[in-house]
Amino acid sequence: MARRVADVGLALLLGLLVGRPSGAWAQGAAAAPSSTVTAPSAVTAVVNADLKLPVILAALVGGLFILAFFRRFGRDSVTVYPDVPQPKGYVAPYSLSRFQLLWWSGVVTASYTWLLPITGSMDTISTGAMALMGIVGGTSVLSATQDNRPSTGPKDDAADRDKHRANYLAAAAATPPDTAAMALSLAELYPTSKGVLHDLLTDVHGYNIARFQLLMWTLVLGVSFLYEVVHDHAMPELSTNLLALTGISNGTYFGFKMQEKQVTPAADPATNPTTPAAT
Repeated sequence: MARRVADVGLALLLGLLVGRPSGAWAQGAAAAPSSTVTAPSAVTAVVNADLKLPVILAALVGGLFILAFFRRFGRDSVTVYPDVPQPKGYVAPYSLSRFQLLWWSGVVTASYTWLLPITGSMDTISTGAMALMGIVGGTSVLSATQDNRPSTGPKDDAADRDKHRANYLAAAAATPPDTAAMALSLAELYPTSKGVLHDLLTDVHGYNIARFQLLMWTLVLGVSFLYEVVHDHAMPELSTNLLALTGISNGTYFGFKMQEKQVTPAADPATNPTTPAAT
């Protein structure tokens, strides 16, 4: 009796995982004689055959996006000055907007490759997924525009970078060169990564609450999205409220980003003490 109960329980669980009617599995298990010990392994073989290809495809796609983030595409673009060399072994910090774009691209693409062999349909992208990618893509474009905008005033990041560059060149031209001042300017012109979480959550003033809320909502909604895909074998149709909340989260982040600084204010080179030249 205990074996029959276990067989029925296993059949119900496996039926939930593969999205088949649990009643059919339960009836099959209940109809099997209690002396039969091969039914569970036969059911497991069917489940493994059904899920093997989707799991492999989704894992490959997800792994590629993870590799892309850590190896190449997840870091901030840094302006390279031809007269100010980058430090040896320089590694740029990670970008939150790039992380969000790669995260959702990976989630949607992995979900698509998971569903393709299960449903046999190429048309599994939901309207909610497309709207979500539109919000994320728009935020990424606006963030890149904000980071690369030309100088609009004496106190913005672009102007401060120009001052740090001038300070570096002045320190390098001094006799002897002021290596301490050169190192300070290099650290501002070419900020280095201090770890994934630190890079994603901080600006020049420290940890930023707008960045934290965007990161947390992105992760929570992404995990929920994947759960719905695996559970229902379909991409979820996100409600208007969920899409609106995602838009508010991204808008809040971008609103703060327009005001945040990534470069420490620099002193005007003309006011720096000069090193007397050797006679």
